[in-house]
Amino acid sequence: MTCRIVNHGGGLVSIVCMRGDQTKPCHYCGRRSEKLCDFPLRGPKAAKTCDIPMCANCATHEPPDKDWCKAHAALVMKGRDEKLPF
Repeated sequence: MTCRIVNHGGGLVSIVCMRGDQTKPCHYCGRRSEKLCDFPLRGPKAAKTCDIPMCANCATHEPPDKDWCKAHAALVMKGRDEKLPF
């Protein structure tokens, strides 16, 4: 059984144990994913986020705690240029 320590910040730490590596590879480069896209979906999936798996190098990080895939990062940047409310 594989176990790993996950640091959630603020002193909160978890030990996660599982059989085998259940992590999906990065959507862009195939490396181990560490993040999921946080872009909010609209329409019938309005309560969900994109959730494309990404490694830290391929994700666009927006402080304090948002990570976006390349397509949604482009939408966010375009929205900022056009003053859209993302």
